[in-house]
Amino acid sequence: MIGTPHVDNCGRVCHGPSLKGLEMSIGEGAATNSFNDIYKTEFIIIIGSNTTEAHPIVANRIISQTKKETGLSVIDIRNIAIGKSAKYELIIPYEANLLILNMLAFVVLNENLYNEEFIQRRTKNFKEYKESILNDPFANPDYFANIKGYETLPELIRATAREYAKKRSMIIWGLGVTENIDGSKAVSAICNLALMAGNVGKEGTGLMPLRGQNNVQGVCDMGMMPYYAPGYQKPKEMGKTTPELIDEMLAGNLKALWNMGEDIAHIHTNLNKIHKALDKLELLIVNDIFPNEITKFADIIFGVKSAYEKEGVFVNAERRLHFSQPLVNSNLPDDWEVVHEISKRLGSDMGYKTIEDVWNETREKAANLFGGASYEKLKKDPSNCLQRPIHENDTPILHVDSFRTADGLGNFIYNQYRLRNQVKEIIEGNKSDFYLSTGRILEQYNNARQTVECEQLNKRYSETVLLVSKEDEELFDDTKKYILTSNYGKSKPLKIKITKSIKKGTLFTTFHHAKSHINFLFGDEADEYVKTACFKSVKVKVEQE
Repeated sequence: MIGTPHVDNCGRVCHGPSLKGLEMSIGEGAATNSFNDIYKTEFIIIIGSNTTEAHPIVANRIISQTKKETGLSVIDIRNIAIGKSAKYELIIPYEANLLILNMLAFVVLNENLYNEEFIQRRTKNFKEYKESILNDPFANPDYFANIKGYETLPELIRATAREYAKKRSMIIWGLGVTENIDGSKAVSAICNLALMAGNVGKEGTGLMPLRGQNNVQGVCDMGMMPYYAPGYQKPKEMGKTTPELIDEMLAGNLKALWNMGEDIAHIHTNLNKIHKALDKLELLIVNDIFPNEITKFADIIFGVKSAYEKEGVFVNAERRLHFSQPLVNSNLPDDWEVVHEISKRLGSDMGYKTIEDVWNETREKAANLFGGASYEKLKKDPSNCLQRPIHENDTPILHVDSFRTADGLGNFIYNQYRLRNQVKEIIEGNKSDFYLSTGRILEQYNNARQTVECEQLNKRYSETVLLVSKEDEELFDDTKKYILTSNYGKSKPLKIKITKSIKKGTLFTTFHHAKSHINFLFGDEADEYVKTACFKSVKVKVEQE
């Protein structure tokens, strides 16, 4: 309609590196299996996911299986609830995911635990990868033996690697992996482990990124990214990502923005910069279900239906299509109706009469994923829909016979960890200031605009709380509030809570409440491939209010 290639979505903000890392290694950026395979696996690694609070339904399945002899290893920067169900709990430094993953690979290779038959039949570049890992100065787990506060990691890494390689195993990860500067590389390292062990392409195994929001898999499948057309095909013209578009706004080259359901004035990083950019726009149109931070900048606001008021197809984190029907009747327009009506007024009638017309075009444009997914087929069992790609049948497990690469082979990709920030400071004895990370809490959801409307939820977490290590307790007064300052911005005064769940010199909080200005602290550091921002680590100074 408008003719712009510049489209983006919140899926790149959270799991862009999952899509990229999986695509580089095995050809497709989506979960390989079903969550039902949790019931069929023998061992699970969770890395960078506070699963009980961010994905409670998945967590419940995992916890139930740990009571039935399924082993669990949890890798995170802090003690989290699901760690209580783990056989191994690895508390690691900030920005150390790639370091740990390469160490797991080192153990598998050094102890000859890899699946040689699978590697020879279904992969390439193994010999070069093996040589690189075994000669990597950071890959031996003993590297941690003399790093203060992390001396127990070598044996925990070895134990985790051995069980993963010897059993039918699954790896599950979240934003703690992807929202780092080496997120895509870390996901490729996860793929390397699966390829070595042959833990992909069959029941009870797999690579499972836990998507951050409803339907972000679907919106990526539909090509709402600057470097893909529908079905992950090559676009006619490459567009720019949101961070690049922000720069264009500041430079005066981008005059108008249409923002649908993504509160970029709250949930993105470097908000001082973004707010300046939004102020420079000549036109900002917003579709949303509640007033929020982005609507404060808008020239035109369309109130639209929520997910619970509309009919349509959603694609969840396991590639499962859900045919949704309204729970509540609403006279508001759906997003597609707003787009359709504006298109008509600009002289281009898309010809849609119903949402089913839109879906049928989707089936044509992304036939490689949805060609066989007719409404009739989806309506047969709405509570247990099919997993894409869907043709005559659906596909519960990807990569059974071959990977979706050009030659059908899985690709071993070596990336060395780059020593930096917290790990470097600990080694060199130059510790200064604090490292902050953020995440979700069970009672609030993302930008909190939906959950704050629920009194029972909101009263349980109505104010942002900063977690402080018990080891740093002498530096704080828990009757006072504290302000965080980084190179990019400053938080509002925050209540603190002393806890044993985080390491000395680190802090943790949530980003849900816009009034706390947490995302003002983070800058433009991002994954080098897809520009997913580094939400999981920033250096901050702390001062009492």
